[in-house]
Amino acid sequence: MFMDLPSGETYIESHTNDTSDTLTIFIHGNSHSLKTFFPLLSLPELSHFSLLSYDLYGHGDSVKQEIYDYNLFVSQLKEIIFTQTQNQIFLIGHSLGGHIILQTLDQLPDTVKGVICFGTPPIDYSGELPFLANPALQFLSNENLNKEQAIEIFQCLHNRTVRSSDKSAIEGFLQTDNKFRKQFFPNVMAGHFKDEMSQLNQTKIPIKFYYGKEDTITSFDYINARQFDYSILNDLCHNFHYETPQVLAEAIISLIRKTGNN
Repeated sequence: MFMDLPSGETYIESHTNDTSDTLTIFIHGNSHSLKTFFPLLSLPELSHFSLLSYDLYGHGDSVKQEIYDYNLFVSQLKEIIFTQTQNQIFLIGHSLGGHIILQTLDQLPDTVKGVICFGTPPIDYSGELPFLANPALQFLSNENLNKEQAIEIFQCLHNRTVRSSDKSAIEGFLQTDNKFRKQFFPNVMAGHFKDEMSQLNQTKIPIKFYYGKEDTITSFDYINARQFDYSILNDLCHNFHYETPQVLAEAIISLIRKTGNN
């Protein structure tokens, strides 16, 4: 369904459990769509909670925009949160989705009780690069992405070859607005973002980070040089929510039990 937000029309999919006052919101990564969470959201262990996933602007079925920067995506997330009625909200962000949460930390309402970021190394003003120079990543900034390049991106993020069941993931890469590819990374490289380590140090919201040990794009030297709450999971890739969704489901349930009332 579509949600008409002040910042633009947003495509969402939701599962409502009327017996739970807990909502978990899922934010996908760069050039993905909410479909990347389908293997996770179909797990029966999460059916006890209300779940909501959405397409970032310029991704999936959400409206395209003229200007892409963190301010746009922060507004989108805030507007979604403020339309919800649950007393407990948990945010789950993958890669870019995690960065969007971190950029929004100082503007979140008290109803947000916890956060999980995975595949998201917090960016700061040090000038150090949190990601490795994997050749396939250059295609994420390619205005004219083709299918072969999309497949290379998929293989980089999943550490395996493409199967026929991965069609929607490849289509998601190709569906992303070319204007986003052109604008977003240069905007970030120009310093138009909040220092996420500073955001972490100032927030009272419990936040847990996870990284797959076989992630080929995240710099573990960068992560290990910083102090924050993270775990490195053996044998998992950057997109482990898609490959082994049970692992993330267990982390979500653990966070809700520790910090919420369920």
